[in-house]
Amino acid sequence: MLQDYILEISNQKENVLAGFFVPEQIYKEDFPSAWNDYGTPNKKVTMFHIISDTNPYEERSMEIVDEIEQVATFTLKNTPYENSQIAVDGLPSNNRDLKNLSSEDFLKTSIFMLIGIFIVLSVLFKSFIMPIYALISLGVTYIASQAVVEFYFYKHPWLSRYNVVGTFLCFCYVNVTRGRLLNIFNVKIQ
Repeated sequence: MLQDYILEISNQKENVLAGFFVPEQIYKEDFPSAWNDYGTPNKKVTMFHIISDTNPYEERSMEIVDEIEQVATFTLKNTPYENSQIAVDGLPSNNRDLKNLSSEDFLKTSIFMLIGIFIVLSVLFKSFIMPIYALISLGVTYIASQAVVEFYFYKHPWLSRYNVVGTFLCFCYVNVTRGRLLNIFNVKIQ
């Protein structure tokens, strides 16, 4: 039996050392049923199930998703499948995509919000200096709220699920305690 497999390997006409070898008997009997588990009927999509021992909500799991994509891209270089689309699915992949999306959207939203606040405060105060001071104060408050969230929510893993809500609430609490919200929105226009 082993000699038959070795003879089959040596009789290959093309790409003897490329890829992996599947004996003819297994290719005819068992290989077609593998498409039911790891591919689509049209044989254009293949799937690999990867099970990780890390918590899917941790940062490390999202890093593993990046590593899987890099390895898959590198592996397909200089093959007929080099330009194929690679997709990763699962909880860590979804969390990574949400993290990237929220950080990009947060930056855009923050910029538009600060520009809008500056315009409104400039009209209300009839000055450009006071809105600048108010926005600097909001920036310091935001940094302080991020520090509180970092201290409490990232040092204690069981609180990490509340970090988005915690950031917002800390920002509001710090603003209220500093009196900024009351001072900004109780402006008397003369």
